Amino acid sequence: MTKPKSGKMSKGLVFFLFLFSVIPAKSFAADKTPPSGSIKINNNSSYTSSTNVTLNLSASDKGSGMGKGAKMRFANSSWSSPENYKTSKSWSLTSGDGTKTVYAKFCDAKGNWMKSASSDTIILDTSKPAQPSVSDSGSTTSSTSSLYASWSASDTTSGIAEYQYQLTQDSSAGTVIVSWTSAGTSASVTKTSLSLTSGKSYYFGVKAKNGAGLWSDIGYSDGISISSGSGGSSDTTIPNISKVSPEDKSFVYQGKSQTLSITTGDSDSYQNYYQFSIDGSIKQSWSTKSSYSWNTSSYSLKKYTLKFEAKDDGGSSSKESKIFLIKEPVSPPD
Repeated sequence: MTKPKSGKMSKGLVFFLFLFSVIPAKSFAADKTPPSGSIKINNNSSYTSSTNVTLNLSASDKGSGMGKGAKMRFANSSWSSPENYKTSKSWSLTSGDGTKTVYAKFCDAKGNWMKSASSDTIILDTSKPAQPSVSDSGSTTSSTSSLYASWSASDTTSGIAEYQYQLTQDSSAGTVIVSWTSAGTSASVTKTSLSLTSGKSYYFGVKAKNGAGLWSDIGYSDGISISSGSGGSSDTTIPNISKVSPEDKSFVYQGKSQTLSITTGDSDSYQNYYQFSIDGSIKQSWSTKSSYSWNTSSYSLKKYTLKFEAKDDGGSSSKESKIFLIKEPVSPPD
């Protein structure tokens, strides 16, 4: 006679029912959701001077995660082979200065690839800035305690991030009086607290660094000699700029020749020197001419900052005018 069943469940069935009761049902569902991720080039830098960069990576996945089996791949224009996920990657940009874009895709541990790539851009600049053009305040000065210099340089790709200057005696390669000093982005300096020697000449050297960290060749002034002033005394009076033309908030017509001029109230007998700049670019470096003729024909219609500078042995002063370059109105017919 067959023995009746006891009605007890098998151990396997009991274990399965236990798991089903304590683990959410969604845990048994297949992971079909791709991860999310981001990419930064050189820790989100704006510029680089090298095609060799570091990709800083971050990805997350709420399903199977970004552990063992997770992948990533990259592209400048075509995709690289998949490789194991990690948080940084050495990468080579394409050659040629300009904006570069790197794309990234991430895959979770279950093989779900991102549908849309993440990307980041950086500007490649492998060219150093132009050599600065440097001017001092004339051929001679009677001041033995201060010197002035101004300069200009350009970098069309990443711009100028910093200037540094030094001062030497006797020649541009002579004894260093002031070692390399940062001027920030300022295009001029009045160096004070100096102990200069009569009869000696002094030279400013200036170098420029662009946004990618490359330094220019050094530009030098043509030198300024120390001599005694009128009556053997030094000038201590800074020229006072009483008027500039055009004045601040003026309108200037495009295509016309506009005269920039400086009027000073300096009453001593020392020679004044003048300099004119437009939007930071020196148009007439230090000379005894107190005016400059600006041909506006090649300039766009917009606002410009005009800088007027005057100096003598006693020091320098400056004023700025913000002007608007506009089209000349057409008169209606009679």
